[in-house]
Amino acid sequence: MKDMTAGSPESRTWAGNVGAIEVLVTALHRHPGKTLEAHVSGALCNIANENDVNKTNAGIVGAVELVVKVMQRLADDTEVQERACDALYTMRGDNEENKGRAGMAGAVEAVVATMWRHNGSAAVHERGCAALYALVNYKTENQIKAENAGAFEAVVTALRKYTSIEKLQSQALLVMRFMTGSNAKCRRAGARALQAENTCPFVPIDVQLQVQLAMRRHADSNVLQSQACGVLRNLAGLYASYMHQHQAEEHGCHQGWCAGDAPTH
Repeated sequence: MKDMTAGSPESRTWAGNVGAIEVLVTALHRHPGKTLEAHVSGALCNIANENDVNKTNAGIVGAVELVVKVMQRLADDTEVQERACDALYTMRGDNEENKGRAGMAGAVEAVVATMWRHNGSAAVHERGCAALYALVNYKTENQIKAENAGAFEAVVTALRKYTSIEKLQSQALLVMRFMTGSNAKCRRAGARALQAENTCPFVPIDVQLQVQLAMRRHADSNVLQSQACGVLRNLAGLYASYMHQHQAEEHGCHQGWCAGDAPTH
């Protein structure tokens, strides 16, 4: 099934129409095991890829939650983790319901955990960054889960370690951009995670350097350059926020109001 649905829109549509998703989920519930779980994760990834109807059906029959359970049960198996991350990435798509299901099932925490556990696997880190992006983009609840799970630190580690892999670098930067841009709590978390040897916690010199190195190494990648610029822009915003708050505190201000200027209502 995994091979039959790879790279063919027609075969993916056919598989969805004949109930392949339901059969795969049922089989995995009845016969859990390493080999089957790896193949089912791969098949779900292919069937859901660029097919909105199959993404929706996968969510309805519990495929998202099942993939998370597979990740948790076979945490030490690199191949299973790779395929499960791929499945989370494709089943998510622009499907908000599946993003929510994945978040509630513990997908964010599972992806972060596998990135730390398989620290020597570039493939796991590449797929993990892609899965994290799929889970956190424009989804505040999952961004907060990612912050609490240490996702930012894991992604920065991947950025620093696998400098030559353009796709991984681009995915890592994309996650960083979302986690330092849209959600206030994640912006603060990003700032903490970015601390190096700085007296000011919002001056992430080390991470800024890593972003700049990625831009130099992959100068021909328009996608990577765009993501890196977004990260640097957000980091500048973090620094500006810190300086504003720091100066306000020095002048006896609280939450943006200085002594004697607080609102009366």
